[in-house]
Amino acid sequence: MDIKEGQIIELDITDVSDDGKGFGRAEDLAVFVEGAVPGDRVLAEIKKLKKNFALAVTKEVASPSPFRRESDCPFFQGRDGRGECGGCAYRQLKYEKQLEIKRRQVINKLSRIGGIENPQVAETVASPELFRYRDKVEFAVKGAHIGFRKRGSHEIADITDCQLLPESVMAVCNKIREFLNDRTLKAYDDKKTRGFLRQVTVKWALGTGQMMVIFTAADTKMPSAEKIITAMTRP
Repeated sequence: MDIKEGQIIELDITDVSDDGKGFGRAEDLAVFVEGAVPGDRVLAEIKKLKKNFALAVTKEVASPSPFRRESDCPFFQGRDGRGECGGCAYRQLKYEKQLEIKRRQVINKLSRIGGIENPQVAETVASPELFRYRDKVEFAVKGAHIGFRKRGSHEIADITDCQLLPESVMAVCNKIREFLNDRTLKAYDDKKTRGFLRQVTVKWALGTGQMMVIFTAADTKMPSAEKIITAMTRP
């Protein structure tokens, strides 16, 4: 099959990559498809063609996988089928399938990278909580936007909520967005080499409810420090 960029091909998705792209083969060519999951048959548009693989975007799900589910996150997938928020990779898969894939990925890495023959890996232990369980997050910052980087991009998915993060952590994120919008804080601009804030890390303690907010910055002196600390510690 003579495949060209811009061409739309029909593809059976047999696996998934670490970053959530569906995997299929067009004859001998490996194709990684945004918006596809194992078990799907899709119409995919070739966006980038390399010597040994291609990157594609789902244009239509011709036959949906039994493992597919509708993502319950409005930031997970864009209207064009491309992944938007890079905060998680498998939101469109049923949880049981996610557990199976994660175990298989560990096996593949131990055998392919570690050189271990037939590694013995236990079944993935399911989490008792599917929402609001993450206790650490790193938010990217650019302009007046704060959130996660879009998959395969340096652009920011400007999220106002993440169902994997505690609501109190998202409140910190949204307060910092207010500071970015009113210019109390200025994001660092790599091109202009000016500004202050590069990244925000939040750690949350389940047992106490306490949080640690870490600013990764371009300067040791934080502008409007008292105002920011007061707003961030107010009940």
